[in-house]
Amino acid sequence: GFPNNSMKAFSAMLGKVVTDKDQLSNVGIDPRLFRAFNVEAVPTYVAVSTDFDLCSGLNCTTSVPTHDKITGNVSVRYVLDTFVTAHGPGAGVASVALRNLSKGV
Repeated sequence: GFPNNSMKAFSAMLGKVVTDKDQLSNVGIDPRLFRAFNVEAVPTYVAVSTDFDLCSGLNCTTSVPTHDKITGNVSVRYVLDTFVTAHGPGAGVASVALRNLSKGV
């Protein structure tokens, strides 16, 4: 769920990680993303290696790029640290987000 069950608090925290308004479009809460990445529990964090196109239908399947994925009640900092230190496919984008989070941006 959202911190303190508040979408407003979630948005404020997200704004500390995603500083460029154009990059906010890279963050999604979309049923198609849940299906594409086989999200069965929340929170689930996914960092992808490249852009990709989601299928637009309700019954279609999207071919997703290589990615890192963590599910559990952990902090954003923990997730980003884990992605970066594992040097997986999402390490690049996680590294940028971690720097932004550390700067308090």
